[in-house]
Amino acid sequence: MKHGKKLIRELRNKNWKEDVIKMSTIQRITGMNSGLDVDALVKASMTPYQTKIDKEVQNRKILEYQQQQYQQIMSDASAFHDKYFDILKSDGLMSTTGYQTQTYTATPDGKVTAKGFAGANVDNYTVNVTQLAAKASSTLDTSTLGTKVIKIGTAEISFEAVSDGNTTVANYNTELAKMKLSLSNKVKDGTASSEEKTQLADLNNNSVTAKYSQFTKSVVFTSSQMGTDGFTLGKKNADATISYQDKAEDKYLEATIRNSSGKVYTITSADKKTTNSVTVDNIEFTFKAPTSSTAMTPVPADKLAPLGGLTENPVATLDSLKLTAVDKLDESIQDGRTSTTVDEADGTKTKTITSVDKNKSTVIVTAKDGSIMSTTNKEVTVNAITKAIESTKTTVIRSNGITTTTEVKADGTTTTNTTYGTQTIASRTTGIPQVDGDGKPTTTIPISKEIIKDGNNITTTTNLKSVDGKTTTTIKEINDGKTTTTTTSTKQDNPDGATTTEITEIKDNSSGNLTNTTITTNLATAADGSSTKTVTTTKSTTTNGTPPTVNVDSDVTEKYVNDKVSLTGQTDVTALKDKIVKFVDDYNKLLSSINTKLYETRDKDYMPLTDEQKKSMSEDQITAWEKKAQTGLLRKDSDLERITREMKSAMSSVMSGTGLYLEKIGISPVKDYADKNGMLTVDEDKLTKALQENAGDVKDLFTRAASDTDTTDKGGLLTQLKSVVYSEFKTSTSLLSKKAGLAGSATQLDNTITKNITTKKKLITKLNADYTSKENALYKKYSDLETAMQKLNSQQSSLASMLGQN
Repeated sequence: MKHGKKLIRELRNKNWKEDVIKMSTIQRITGMNSGLDVDALVKASMTPYQTKIDKEVQNRKILEYQQQQYQQIMSDASAFHDKYFDILKSDGLMSTTGYQTQTYTATPDGKVTAKGFAGANVDNYTVNVTQLAAKASSTLDTSTLGTKVIKIGTAEISFEAVSDGNTTVANYNTELAKMKLSLSNKVKDGTASSEEKTQLADLNNNSVTAKYSQFTKSVVFTSSQMGTDGFTLGKKNADATISYQDKAEDKYLEATIRNSSGKVYTITSADKKTTNSVTVDNIEFTFKAPTSSTAMTPVPADKLAPLGGLTENPVATLDSLKLTAVDKLDESIQDGRTSTTVDEADGTKTKTITSVDKNKSTVIVTAKDGSIMSTTNKEVTVNAITKAIESTKTTVIRSNGITTTTEVKADGTTTTNTTYGTQTIASRTTGIPQVDGDGKPTTTIPISKEIIKDGNNITTTTNLKSVDGKTTTTIKEINDGKTTTTTTSTKQDNPDGATTTEITEIKDNSSGNLTNTTITTNLATAADGSSTKTVTTTKSTTTNGTPPTVNVDSDVTEKYVNDKVSLTGQTDVTALKDKIVKFVDDYNKLLSSINTKLYETRDKDYMPLTDEQKKSMSEDQITAWEKKAQTGLLRKDSDLERITREMKSAMSSVMSGTGLYLEKIGISPVKDYADKNGMLTVDEDKLTKALQENAGDVKDLFTRAASDTDTTDKGGLLTQLKSVVYSEFKTSTSLLSKKAGLAGSATQLDNTITKNITTKKKLITKLNADYTSKENALYKKYSDLETAMQKLNSQQSSLASMLGQN
């Protein structure tokens, strides 16, 4: 007994109890003294607590599955909305461009395209494009060196142009930045004058950029936007003066569209059309390149008489022409004819071949690339006895297929024929002798004559008309005592329009010499939409009785728009029909995905698997189980049921006025209403026929806007469906967004399900903590038991030992 008490005291002094507890908490080495399976006993005791944790984990997974399924439906619906209801998408069903039912074949191809939308009449068109819309632009050739000036509004910027175009661009940008910075600083400091403030505003409002082109070896200056006042490039001369080029200004679309009945739709610069497309009668025309061709050629003096018919300027013979210096003699002419070739400043070449008697000549103008721009044949018929000119015939053949033949006869008649291929565009004969009551020839009948004297100026206005009534002429003569300015305006009516010619002549009263002549001719628009405009400016001096010597003052610009584009239209609803069929398919898929979730049944025996359960299952078994566990989670969801009702209601509307609805155009509800509630089927033949006959009505059935005054008129089918899909699936205020969260919005993290998931996670964390606490408590109890058993065994052994010794 003495030894037993001593052992107990020693054990107490060693604090054996704490050591055992620590060892049981960390390593849980139990059952050594009691012989019990402590782990099994603890696990069995903790099973109810583990079951509770597993249940909450499964509930959390159920919430996550529900949220994923809601968000998948919302994502699918959002994609459906963007595909078909975005008005900015040309292939959608809410945009007018999405209802193209006519196709057009362009001849020649590449310059104009057209597409007809629902409601457009199929027709054929001829289109002329004389000018595309473009921002103000000007070119500076790299061969032009020295100090250049660009004037933007009231601001003038000087910069150095060098042979390296990129350096020129850099120089311009540097000087522009310096000026803007200087002006900005003055404005900030309050020291800027009103003129400097205006200069800064001009530079800010019209940003002109410079870019070097390696292809053209030039620097191109361009306004950054349309609607500016343009700009002007110039060069600084040795005397510090500035010589400016023509002002660079915006170019606006100029085109004419003529339908098969002869109606013409005209777009001029006055319309200020800044885009190169226009929609007329539901047909969108897109212009890609001008259909015109422009030739710049020197004015032959012999063209003056055919164009203007000036009595003061009889037709000059070839000898009277002053040709430019001959740069090269063509030795290829071996039959006595002479040939000269002139290299023009613009890079073109003018080759003149003259007959031995000089009564025949050919002028060939070639472009830089060697292509022939125009060929002019001139033949002068001379009376063999009197040597008088009986007629002069000039034929101009141009690269665009236009041929102009002008014949001037000795009796004063002038005949001009303009043809395009085999088609006559315009034909005009002037000066035809007529016989009046006295047997004297006359071509006109006076209508009125008015003389007004104002100081030294005497203005005489005479109005005439031709005998056949088709030509009217107004002659306005202003005499200020020193010179007489005569303006003759002639208008000739043609079947397809009118030809106007205006001739302005300035004559010196003292000498009688004609000092200046300006001739402007606008030929009629032909039936095919073609027209020709010719502007000629010359200076002439003459003495009485001798042929005039004509010096060209400026080039003639002949701008032809006869290179028309023909558009042949035909109805083709295939693409629109296919688009509608695809829409119905996608609508069915969306509705089917919602219906599936609404009607599938949940089996609560299949709850999400725990990690412990997965350990005893294969991958295929896990996949099959989880799929079953995710079934029926949205069954009879009130929000989804309401949305499907709204979608079906939208697609069953009837269009007011025509009474058109989906079944009339071949789109009907499926017969299997139980499994495919609200889904549609398409009779493609019936739909095709409806589009061919009433494409405009079909478009209205789908896209008609809701009424602003009648609350019962919610618009077309797609207008209503778009409203439903957008409000329910794409807004953060929708019930689904608040419930499951809308990606990219505040509800993505702040929604009911996310909050519930967060609550579940907190609960699971607490349950796990409680589980650990309870589990440790059990292990502590069993450790205490082991400790007591160890103590008892020790005492028993000690007692047995002591008793054995006694």
